[in-house]
This record gives sequence, structure tokens and C-alpha cells, in this order.
Amino acid sequence: MPGYQLGSSDPTITPDPGTGAWASTPTEISTHVAKGAILGVLPLANLYPGDDAVAHMLH
Repeated sequence: MPGYQLGSSDPTITPDPGTGAWASTPTEISTHVAKGAILGVLPLANLYPGDDAVAHMLH
């Protein structure tokens, strides 16, 4: 928030464009590969304390 000074008005918020309306940006193949790798490791993560986080990621 460059330019913000204590006691002045609120800073200007610039929204992030994200993926566009209704996820209109195509998914890259590297994203699918990364998702597969993450899902492949998650069951092993249940052995480590953090099973709630694993359940959240699988959801």
C-alpha cells in the first residue's frame, strides 16, 4: 500500500483479475501434472500429524 499515511483515508484497492469470468482462462497441462502429484502424495501425509489438512486438500 504505497502512499498510505496514518490518519489519512483508506488506501485504493486494486482487484486481482484472477482467472477471469467463470474461470475462462484455459488450464495449463503443468497444473494438471501438479494436481496429480499432490493427490498422489496426500494419502501418505495422513501418517504425519495433519490429517485435517489432508482431508481438506482432498475435499
